[in-house]
Amino acid sequence: MNFPAEMKILIISHLFFPARGGVESHLTRLSRYLAQNGYQIEVLTTSALSTEAFFLGDKRRISPEEETIDGVHIKRLGFKTFGRRTLNFLRSVACRIKYPLNQWIRLISYGPRNNQFIDLSLEAKPDVIVAAPLPMMTVYYGWKAAQIQGVPLIINPAYHINDPCSFENPIFFRLMGDADIVAVHTETEKEFLAQKAGLSLDRIEVLPPLPFEKKDLIQAKTKISKQEARKKYGIKGQHVLLFVGQHGRHKNIDLILKAMPLVWKEMTEVEAVIAGGTTAYTEELKSLAYQLAESCGSNFKAKIKFIDDFPQERKEEIFALGDIFISLSKYESFGIVFAEAMIHKLPVIASQFSIARSIIDDFQTGLLINPHCEIETAGAIIDLLEDDKLRKIYGEAGYEKVKQEFDPDKIINKWAKILNRLGLKNKN
Repeated sequence: MNFPAEMKILIISHLFFPARGGVESHLTRLSRYLAQNGYQIEVLTTSALSTEAFFLGDKRRISPEEETIDGVHIKRLGFKTFGRRTLNFLRSVACRIKYPLNQWIRLISYGPRNNQFIDLSLEAKPDVIVAAPLPMMTVYYGWKAAQIQGVPLIINPAYHINDPCSFENPIFFRLMGDADIVAVHTETEKEFLAQKAGLSLDRIEVLPPLPFEKKDLIQAKTKISKQEARKKYGIKGQHVLLFVGQHGRHKNIDLILKAMPLVWKEMTEVEAVIAGGTTAYTEELKSLAYQLAESCGSNFKAKIKFIDDFPQERKEEIFALGDIFISLSKYESFGIVFAEAMIHKLPVIASQFSIARSIIDDFQTGLLINPHCEIETAGAIIDLLEDDKLRKIYGEAGYEKVKQEFDPDKIINKWAKILNRLGLKNKN
């Protein structure tokens, strides 16, 4: 594959490194790989650390405003938050009642609100624009800039199929319909958008996210031992159930916590570790965890451990803690964290109603369950923890699956073919 150094790619995203999340991690790896292969990569993003900064008041910010990391030039913009409470209210009504400007309210309310995205996109003079993700306004800004300049546009929607209020918006369907390529993460997402949004199949490309780098396969084999990791984090239980991810309400972490008393009735030496980025929901989760543990007796208060806002370099240690990975998230576009867990040879428990079905093979690499049934959740946890051999079989199968299906070189080569085709078309 030839990688033209003269081609400039502009990536427009709501968040970017060091902000952490599935789309953010994917775009960070993608931009770095492309830069390493000779593309000129510029990223327009915000200074926010989480999406809650746009509509829930998270005041954490990233600096500096402009820097270059691994050959990727990043510009971080501010954004408007005035009127967010009113917009949140109007959006909640818009999810139930159709009224004038309903579609635009559902777009604008998520933010980030800053028309400078369009101005700076025009200044950048890119050969191709990549805009992500929905339902954020960054996709609209990328579409607008591409329309004005006549530049090819790739939209990476990271569509949450199970979240119609946020995602099933005719405006989004129009933006994707105008895009040269809609880069989806799974075949399930492709089929859904073709049917729901009426998108032409020849414009939809399945481009899996980049859940890891080549070096991660080596690190996963040479990581800190389970015993060393547990000693470092003060884990004393015989088994560890691990969740990694932001404390978003849609992640259904509360359903994991509610299953723990049932687990403890059968296996008292199980600890649950909730590791990830804090949100406005974090204190509510911790309060629930305390109440559930206290209801089982004082000995259980230390059996739910939160590891908040850990730095990226500690992720290997975090995954080393677990015997099982669990995420019952309701809304995901892909679920990069599932692939990360599988790289670390952890069997996975996930929701049968989510996009996890595209990644997890039931009874082969993990278990797909009804997350709203506490007995079923607890039963799946107990079944895997009681069977060392089964955990190893699932873990090895998961490792082989992601190694084959999410090979970074294959994914980048597919991106390069598309970028080269669009870039050459633009130049001609």
